[in-house]
Amino acid sequence: MRETDQLFYDENCPMCQWYSKKFVDAGMLEPEGRCSFSEVEKHASSGEVDQRKARNQIPLIIANKNTAVYGIDALLYLIGKRFRVIEKIGRLWPVHQFLLRLYKLISYNRRVVVPNYRDSSPDSSTPTFNVRYRYLFVIFSILVSAVIAWNVVRFFDNGAVYFVAISAGWAIYFTATRLTTRHRTWLVLAGHASVTMLRGAILFGLSAFTFCFGESGMVLIPMFILFSFFDMNRQIRQRIAHMGLPHYYYAFWLFSLTIASLAILTLFILQ
Repeated sequence: MRETDQLFYDENCPMCQWYSKKFVDAGMLEPEGRCSFSEVEKHASSGEVDQRKARNQIPLIIANKNTAVYGIDALLYLIGKRFRVIEKIGRLWPVHQFLLRLYKLISYNRRVVVPNYRDSSPDSSTPTFNVRYRYLFVIFSILVSAVIAWNVVRFFDNGAVYFVAISAGWAIYFTATRLTTRHRTWLVLAGHASVTMLRGAILFGLSAFTFCFGESGMVLIPMFILFSFFDMNRQIRQRIAHMGLPHYYYAFWLFSLTIASLAILTLFILQ
């Protein structure tokens, strides 16, 4: 019988590497219990782990047992070693159902949330492509980005018009790429683009803190806007190259960005 719990993480997922290490640092998992997904196969052959399920939900083999728990149940089990109250709350049916769907939303999309730029080839730990959860992820990212952007631009004169211009730029990009790409490839690209959008919106949202400094803080807003655009530009270029798509998909992005920027600049000059 094994003496330590064994958590199998996706070694090609930077986010998975990070949080599995944090369990070790927090004393919830022994260092030797942190295992890469490449070791799952031998446990699958003995019947301890369902390899297909493990691709989508991280497996944990509990010490002194021959069965595994997966996904949010594995995480709650480890958290419960230090915080029993959190585990009990997490296992309440309505809370558990919410956490389960949130976990799946992240897990099915983990390769686009934080890509591994060093190795883009699929492997045994690559999550199953789930169309429903990809659409949910894209919609969620768009809605959150829209809320953040609106709560910044509404403080400006003609803020609603700026918001429409930004939204139109992204709409042009999503439409142009959809018309020139197969559905599944577009969904992968849309996932990467929505993460890029969300990152840009968060950086743009940080400019709201400048309002705390009155008029003197307003001079910092252009810096945040430029930083947001530069980061989005870098992200979209890297992600398109990561997917191995032609360079004109990046040209679509530059075109969309130019249209939105010219519209905003024109409105700013005319006001």
